[in-house]
Amino acid sequence: MGWYVSRLTRKAHTDMELAERLFRVIMMEEPPTSLFRPGVMGRVLKPSIHPISPPNECMSNTISQPGQVVRDFVAWENGDFSKVDVVSESLDIYNPGLDGGEVHDRESYAAYLEKGRSAFPDMQIAIEEMVANEDTVMAEVRITGTHEGEFKGLPSTGQSVDIRGMGRFLISDGTVEKCHIYYNSQEMANQLGITFPEILGQLPKLILKKLKLSG
Repeated sequence: MGWYVSRLTRKAHTDMELAERLFRVIMMEEPPTSLFRPGVMGRVLKPSIHPISPPNECMSNTISQPGQVVRDFVAWENGDFSKVDVVSESLDIYNPGLDGGEVHDRESYAAYLEKGRSAFPDMQIAIEEMVANEDTVMAEVRITGTHEGEFKGLPSTGQSVDIRGMGRFLISDGTVEKCHIYYNSQEMANQLGITFPEILGQLPKLILKKLKLSG
């Protein structure tokens, strides 16, 4: 089974349909058994056919443009505000780090990123792998940073985080209209040392702070 999953993952780097199915399984929108359906297995096991000549320039530009939009989007997330034009004003973004897991405009997401940079001043999001078609991009991302400021009510721990996630970006008219990000928030908590026994000792301080804010 391991060899099949490894091959499926490699194929997903160049096959958008497989990449989207793998994403749905990761997001628990489909059961893992869906990866073993005959149609899926046929795509995975089909030998790769390499073209004799590279695609023409027009086709290359069509395929690469959405990928560049996503690269610029990630640059904006990392603080390059000159790339703001690739971010739709009505951006729909789904991210486990957001309050409620989602926001629906660029301004709200920018405020979330600003808080993130305050807590993790050296935070960086890097694209590891990417596959794109004319309006959809699937990307594996790596998120790193050092917890030096308050994060969701928790004081600085000085711990570093290094986690990987997956993103699905929908592109329209040269902008990111929708983005669905998945990463293991529990893994991030573990790297920060935020385990249940440790958090118990901080509860009185956190509760008092919340009471002061609400008062």
